[in-house]
Amino acid sequence: DRAKSDEAYVDWARRSCAGELADHVLVAEREGLLIGFLTLRLNDADEAEIVLNAVQPEAQRTGAYGALVREAVSWSRAAGAKRVIVSTQLTNTPPQRAWARAGFVPSRSLYTFHLWSTST
Repeated sequence: DRAKSDEAYVDWARRSCAGELADHVLVAEREGLLIGFLTLRLNDADEAEIVLNAVQPEAQRTGAYGALVREAVSWSRAAGAKRVIVSTQLTNTPPQRAWARAGFVPSRSLYTFHLWSTST
């Protein structure tokens, strides 16, 4: 159910931005409007993780996402992290290109299969 999937992502974003799932939130604005966000978590003393991020469709390909990623790396370094990790679906190539431009290097790939129960 697409609506339930969307609800799950909205809840994930809300909880991430509220500090339940992340330690830091970055936002991108244009003309006073929120056009994107990125949340980060410190997994341990050496590792930061980009938890959740998005840019409004009309603001994609404007450099907003790349700026968020660069700021995420800066924040992570200032927090003492030696590495920053991030993940997405294998077919989600636009953010992967932005990560490569920011110096990220793919280290592994995984297939994730979801089983949706139809029972209540």
